[in-house]
Amino acid sequence: MTRSRTRPDEGSNGGVIEQYYHVVCHDCRVESLEVNAEDAREMADRHDEKTGHSVTVGRL
Repeated sequence: MTRSRTRPDEGSNGGVIEQYYHVVCHDCRVESLEVNAEDAREMADRHDEKTGHSVTVGRL
């Protein structure tokens, strides 16, 4: 499983940017958009363990 680089948590105006996490399997059609990093990692780990597929979690 791979993870993308992270971006800053605050916008240029000092406001907090709402974060989303994109979970994508590169071997089948599983894909998800999560608002919690831990949930995204758990989903990716479960799919990887169950199938052995290549799963990426990226922060948007």
